[in-house]
Amino acid sequence: MDLQEPKSPMRDRSIVLGVVFTVGWLLFAAILVVSKWDEARVMSLNSWGDFFAGFFAPLAFLWLVLGFLQQGKELRLSTSALRLQAHELKQSVEQQRELVEATREQARLTMAAVEREVQLQRESAQPRFVFADKGYSKTGGLFRYTVEMTNEGATATNLRWSYDPVVGSPPLTNLSAFARDESRQVVFEFGQNAPSLTISTTYLDAGGRACTQVLAASLEWTTNTVQMTFRHRETIYHED
Repeated sequence: MDLQEPKSPMRDRSIVLGVVFTVGWLLFAAILVVSKWDEARVMSLNSWGDFFAGFFAPLAFLWLVLGFLQQGKELRLSTSALRLQAHELKQSVEQQRELVEATREQARLTMAAVEREVQLQRESAQPRFVFADKGYSKTGGLFRYTVEMTNEGATATNLRWSYDPVVGSPPLTNLSAFARDESRQVVFEFGQNAPSLTISTTYLDAGGRACTQVLAASLEWTTNTVQMTFRHRETIYHED
């Protein structure tokens, strides 16, 4: 939107008319004095004062009116300039607001990308334990369930296992390292209708961070048989 007052040939017409009228009025006075010179020579000072007062009064009134009109024009121009400045300031504020929003969005996207990269690095440094069923045997009322535990993720060190509920003969307790693609035979011993287990494995991942993986070991009982399944529940990053 253009807030400036459009230029027009009428803009300074009042001043031109005022100058033309003043020059014409002075010429008229000069002609009048010359034509009446004999009378003018014998006029008293008071008469000359009355003459000049009457002569210049119209001019004074004319320029007073023209000055008022010119002042009104300048006031309108000043108002238009202030309105234009306010409009430009508003646009500047809007642009700054958009810039701040764009910068904030860029920072958010950058932070999200960094967080995703950190998460990917964390996940790539984790061991991933996979269990393969190797069958079970039963001696009296004691079941011996054998699984092959393979690390398909990154190497883990300083491993410690805990069980809930606590088992009498824990299959794993401590291990200095569990390398990538390494496999171990693990034997779980439990009685008839034993409850399911929560297995917590605390270790240092490939990046040296202390973590705990929590597994749920479910026992599904049928008549004199049992099926054991493992499900990853969560990974806890202790440094966080």
